Amino acid sequence: MSHLLGEEDILRWLNESDGEALSDEEHENLYIPTHFGGESSPDDGENASDIAPIQAENSSSCEEDVMSSVTPRIPPIATVSGQGRVKSRGRGRTLGRGRGRTLGRGRGRGPKNSSLSVATSMSHSRGPSHARIVRQRGRGRGRGRGRGRGRSRGVQQRQRRGIQSIQQKWGHSSFRPEIRGLQQPAYLICNRSEWKPIDFLEEYIDDNLLDKMVIATNRTVLSRTGYSLGLTLKELKTFFGLNFIMSCLRFPKIRMYWSQKWRIPIIADSMTRDRFFKIRSSLKVLYDDDLSPEDKKQDKIWKVRPLINRILEGCHKQERTVDMSIDEMMIPFSGQCGIRVYVPNKPNPLGLKVLVLANPNGVVCDMIVYQGDTTFPTELTERYSLGECSIIFLTRSLVPGHIIHCDRYFTTINVADSMLENGFYIVGTIMANRIPKHISLISDKELMAKGRGTTFTTVREDGNLAITKWQDNKPVYLLSSCYAAEKTDTCRRWSKLLKTYVTVTRPEVIKEYNLCMGGVDLADRMLSDCPSRARTKKWTIRFILHMLDIAVTNSWFVYRKECMVKGIARKRIMQLQEFKMSLGHYFVEANDVSSDSTESEGILEPKHKRRKVSIVPLPSDIRRSQKADHMPIRSTVQNRCRLPGCKQKSRTKCSKCNIYLCNTLNRNCYQSFHK
Repeated sequence: MSHLLGEEDILRWLNESDGEALSDEEHENLYIPTHFGGESSPDDGENASDIAPIQAENSSSCEEDVMSSVTPRIPPIATVSGQGRVKSRGRGRTLGRGRGRTLGRGRGRGPKNSSLSVATSMSHSRGPSHARIVRQRGRGRGRGRGRGRGRSRGVQQRQRRGIQSIQQKWGHSSFRPEIRGLQQPAYLICNRSEWKPIDFLEEYIDDNLLDKMVIATNRTVLSRTGYSLGLTLKELKTFFGLNFIMSCLRFPKIRMYWSQKWRIPIIADSMTRDRFFKIRSSLKVLYDDDLSPEDKKQDKIWKVRPLINRILEGCHKQERTVDMSIDEMMIPFSGQCGIRVYVPNKPNPLGLKVLVLANPNGVVCDMIVYQGDTTFPTELTERYSLGECSIIFLTRSLVPGHIIHCDRYFTTINVADSMLENGFYIVGTIMANRIPKHISLISDKELMAKGRGTTFTTVREDGNLAITKWQDNKPVYLLSSCYAAEKTDTCRRWSKLLKTYVTVTRPEVIKEYNLCMGGVDLADRMLSDCPSRARTKKWTIRFILHMLDIAVTNSWFVYRKECMVKGIARKRIMQLQEFKMSLGHYFVEANDVSSDSTESEGILEPKHKRRKVSIVPLPSDIRRSQKADHMPIRSTVQNRCRLPGCKQKSRTKCSKCNIYLCNTLNRNCYQSFHK
């Protein structure tokens, strides 16, 4: 029969002995076997030989005093003090790194002239001891696990992430969890059947936000230069409209839109080139002095925070399907920025990383910009990793019942359990090194030997999680709380060996993952169709234009869905480029600034009146040499001769080139020009 020492008894013994008190971590695992009534113990021989010399020295002096202070139900304890070294046989359990405490069996070498506290269990008949605890200071020499004075790194990490110490069993059983639908209250659906394209965009951008940008830009320029920029709300809308049009035309350089040869009238006539670049370089979302230094340290993207919050309001209004996906999105930027990261295997690996929650149809419903340690609240980072924090944070605005699809960067067993507690389900690929070692899975060689399409599934004993291993070109691991391989179908896969498509058996979890995981990728693909990515050294300009592109793309997704509900033919539904150009044309036409005075904060900027001169570009060499169509026309108006080097005026005009050339007895510029 064996007993466990209680906490009060151990503390009482430590207070009366010369040793140091056990910590809470140590006497949770402290176990002392005892011997009563003549029963044998497997360690009788070993313990008796080790403890016998100590008992012989002090059995009469110390044993009776200690036994009198201990309750009869606890074995008597003998405290012995000695000098020199004490060695114990057997395999040791040193718990920790560096200088540790040797607890239990193990070799322990203590310093000379030190007191040793040896606890022995005695039977009621004062027989030999069958259990011992050697406790001392010094370096532990025992073989096995170690525990230092502080918590080891592995223990801290497991406690921070909430991993249970009790490992549940996994086996080959059927996986049929109960999947519940979306719980009430459901999301409010707005009636958008009669909306125009501009109405879809106004869900994300309104005049209040643009007014703040106008005030912040004017205040910043005035404080830095002493002169007012004179930016108005209409001019800012015109600026954004021009950016929409430029992103669809995609000239290699912005200056080309104002050049004589490639001039675009809707752009060049709406705003001058210098004014466009002045607004672009001065654009601000927030005035810098409005925030304290403490707030700026806590939020690394404080310069664009009002814009993000306003666009998120529009994203939260969108309808959400049962299946959602979480993935990374990159804002390409190669300039200097404190939150710039490099993500390999991305089309644009260098830039700002955004963690996005999206519908399978590509509509962005929530997002957060990665900014290092300050990305997520402290209460999340203390318990979860970065990928786990992303899932928990982005699902904060969802009602229970959603199925979250994510890739292996986010998926862990820990976050799957946490999401189940909140009423969400997880489906995602998982790294092989994130699967606990006590879960037995089929090896890669055995799976490849069985052929392509082979599936292996293991289910946790509580029936809430399942890990599926599927052989495609290589083994694929998936963790799911709602799907497994109970249902299968077939799919087409390319065979490199046969150089043709083959039919492969596919489990249900693979099918659902492929159908619902591409929401963020679809949004990325549409953003790359007509992006606003002109070269700039300021990350705020790139970020502002990218957020506007997200608002336009979301608006187009909803617009297309509403058109399909109405039954409009696909060929009559505007594509994204046409949709974006229509928004740009609306901003330019509805906010004509030619007749408005530039007034901002009561300060007027003087306008310089310039005479508009329409310059006809010179024809190409091929066109000017087609002499059959070049006929001289006499005009009543004189104009300067266009032959290079001639500074005279002429009344003769070429009918093909539409320019004036001298044609007199002294000067025949007409003939010289057309040779």
